Amino acid sequence: MSANEKVSESLYHCLIKDVNSALNKNKDGTEQSEQVETLIELEKKFRESIWKFPKQCREIYKKFILLVLIQNGNVLSARPYFRERSDVFNSKISPAIKNGDIESLKTFHINFLLIKYLRDNWKGAFPEKSLKLYKKTEDARNKLIENNMPLAINRAKLFYRKSREAHLSLNDFIGMAADGLISGIDKYVGAYSKVFRSVCIGRMTGNMIEENNQSLIHFYPSDKMVLYRAKQFQSRNKIEDQKELLNAINGSLDDDKKEGRKIYRKKMDEKEFTNLMAASSIFSTTMEEDGKTYNSYDTMTAETDFSFENKHALSVMLKCARSSLSVVEIKILKLKGIKI
Repeated sequence: MSANEKVSESLYHCLIKDVNSALNKNKDGTEQSEQVETLIELEKKFRESIWKFPKQCREIYKKFILLVLIQNGNVLSARPYFRERSDVFNSKISPAIKNGDIESLKTFHINFLLIKYLRDNWKGAFPEKSLKLYKKTEDARNKLIENNMPLAINRAKLFYRKSREAHLSLNDFIGMAADGLISGIDKYVGAYSKVFRSVCIGRMTGNMIEENNQSLIHFYPSDKMVLYRAKQFQSRNKIEDQKELLNAINGSLDDDKKEGRKIYRKKMDEKEFTNLMAASSIFSTTMEEDGKTYNSYDTMTAETDFSFENKHALSVMLKCARSSLSVVEIKILKLKGIKI
């Protein structure tokens, strides 16, 4: 076992220990349904309490709108701050942000992200009642995250087994799953049901797919799903031949259609699939020569420095020689393409 693997395993065991400790601390007899509903109710009460100070709230909302439209340059960057469905965001919240309609914005449900933004940007002493609600909201959210970390770890393990990428560790996937879990908790809408767990799992899986397929090349979500399925078939079914892999993926798309699932793309032909797999390949930027390992960046830097030194030396020599050359000799050199 390498030093990195030992460190990774040690961090994993520390995480498991911390998770178990948090689970024991959070045992208060409440069900998950009650915990979710409590969090949403606390967020609502905080919003109502803070808007009793409309002047300062408006100023902070103006600042938030500037953050979204000017600094981020994308109205969609506001989505994580609201506990509303995507159709509500697109049809109502987005236009309100673009128009600076604060009166409309204050009516929508917010989650802890916007609550924290309000708290961090408040000038002067924070209202006592709102501060108590802030702390209760933070505690309720943390409890939900901690109580669901075993689910995140489980999903990360499942994904890690399917992944063939050597540059990502189990701890990396756990971090991705945890981010997805937090997103699911912050964005869940409506009364509690079994859908809550599905929403969180969906966010975890989506986050791991997104991060696992990161590359210098941009892939559309439909292409990322194809790459994810390709890795699944390679891992589970041990399929390496690209034609077999393509047939398996196209077959899974047929199965989705028959079972009434969402179809995220049409079938792929062999050329399209080969290009996609090639574009997603990970390659090394290191090379070996004379028993030594070089990074391509180091090589390029060394060559660039050497080239620059040569050009600089040549320019100095030509400047020195110019004073002793006749006009005719200088013209001849210029005709030959030598700058002097």
